[in-house]
Amino acid sequence: MSLVPNTKVAGAYAYLTLTFTHEKTLASSDSIKLKLYNDYSKVQTLTAHSTASTCGGSITIAKTGGINGADIPGAETCSASSNELTITLAGASEVSSTSGSTEVVFKIEDGNTNILLENNAKEGTVVTFDLEVSGHGKLLHEIGWTTTS
Repeated sequence: MSLVPNTKVAGAYAYLTLTFTHEKTLASSDSIKLKLYNDYSKVQTLTAHSTASTCGGSITIAKTGGINGADIPGAETCSASSNELTITLAGASEVSSTSGSTEVVFKIEDGNTNILLENNAKEGTVVTFDLEVSGHGKLLHEIGWTTTS
């Protein structure tokens, strides 16, 4: 599992790439919730367009089976509440009986009115995240990255 910005330098970044493996099939309308923190305790400000499909336009990659896998069918939607981004799947990400798990990849674009993520804080700030996926346990304060100069 990882959450990686296109740059770790303090200041604005263009996108985040969220990658994780799920052990149960994710169905259409299942959700992925993401909340970011600076230095474990300060919740980052996150806003999203009030229209779910417009917000979903900032989810520019949604793959099942890894980055070179198939697109997850349909157009994802999203929303934000209490600085938590919720991505709702439009299609399924299947887990086969032989593999037992499937890796998914989402690219979340920043810097427009669809999704606004907080800029990287000063050098040395540890960015952590909570991840909650339908049908799976919630993961708290996973380490994403440490900002650089």
